[in-house]
Amino acid sequence: MRTVRKAIGHFASAVPLLCVPAGAIAQDIGSANSITVNPQLDRTDAAGARNEPEFAPQPILVGPFLIEPRQSIVIGYNSNVRNSANKQGDAVLTLSPRLRLRADTPLHLFQVTATGFIRRFASLKSENSEEYSIRNQSRFDFDEQNALFANAAHSREIEPRSSFTANPAAAEPVSYSITEGEVGANIALGALRISPSVNIGQSDYSALDLAGGGSADQSFRDVRRVGAGLSVGYNFSPLVAVFAAGDFTDQDNRDPTPGFDRSAQDFSVVTGIRGELSPVMSGEVAVGYRKRDYDLALFKDFGGFTYRADLQYFPTELVSLRLQAQQIFRNAGDPQIAGVLSNSLTASAYYDPLRNLRLSAEAGYEVNDFREVDTQAKRPSLRFQGEYRFNRKLSVGAYAGVLRQDVSGTLALQEFTSFNAGFGVTLTP
Repeated sequence: MRTVRKAIGHFASAVPLLCVPAGAIAQDIGSANSITVNPQLDRTDAAGARNEPEFAPQPILVGPFLIEPRQSIVIGYNSNVRNSANKQGDAVLTLSPRLRLRADTPLHLFQVTATGFIRRFASLKSENSEEYSIRNQSRFDFDEQNALFANAAHSREIEPRSSFTANPAAAEPVSYSITEGEVGANIALGALRISPSVNIGQSDYSALDLAGGGSADQSFRDVRRVGAGLSVGYNFSPLVAVFAAGDFTDQDNRDPTPGFDRSAQDFSVVTGIRGELSPVMSGEVAVGYRKRDYDLALFKDFGGFTYRADLQYFPTELVSLRLQAQQIFRNAGDPQIAGVLSNSLTASAYYDPLRNLRLSAEAGYEVNDFREVDTQAKRPSLRFQGEYRFNRKLSVGAYAGVLRQDVSGTLALQEFTSFNAGFGVTLTP
């Protein structure tokens, strides 16, 4: 427990307390088809994230680096592959390789993670896709409380159909790439913690093939973001800190449709608390104000309440509960819509009935506001998952989930319900 408390205390005092800019650091690719239960919780002795030496994969030591390879193979079924009112179901095979390389050193941090996601459908070949991401995390520690850090990432991703794009003539899902980087510092002045940072990012959208032939240009969605953030925190104890954080982002719409330039400036400031809030609860809660101003008066500016939260509750050694919430702007697929304001809430539960058996359940609710056309899409979801580990090198897993979308307003987004399930194996050499 002492090690856990020390880790949470470091989390409370040394992690940059910044608002995440819109479009940055989304969920891992392929997470909807994952068969591994491995949430990133604050505690490593908690259900769902417990480190069991007998079943934990062992990294391969190569010179000064530790290498962690993994490969998941999953066979599944989706009842509504295109997320449309006219359901078309299909079987799907997914391959999810991952390779992580990290420096074998007690101080500093250097870690590169490469992840792939290859999806092949039995009949609906147009929905086949490949995604990948490469992420680097680096940190140079002057001591336990002062450090410089640099993070970078590049990914190629697929946008789920009927989420932020409304093109019924599309023959394939929208694909895009994201490149982003961040540098900053953690500075300790007694109980005071200061974390400045600067960041840059770019999103590029590929042309969309149409069912009737030809393609639809998507470059009007391309944006470049440049921003800076500052967090100031105060440690009331080694385990709990209060903070205030602000960030500013300038978004440049690189190739807009004439008359519909979506360039904007985004500013937010929040205040909150994070760390070990009680002996059985940890996490972060922050609330504040957000302002987004568009260069064109055509688009609706936004100013109002904003928030983020990640609360983790550990009632017993076998059960962990988690509540996450956030508000962000997303890139809209219609040139006449500047951005989609997305509010989401996710509740998760993890149960470890055996040392090598992990079960999880997740309920989510997301509300996406397409503000220029007064359209709202509500997306409730439910997902169950389990993983059984035979040993360090082999595990089996399964998942089942349902997603629904209800739409109000004038935008031609599809209303739909989809069910998906899968079973597979994960190999760790």
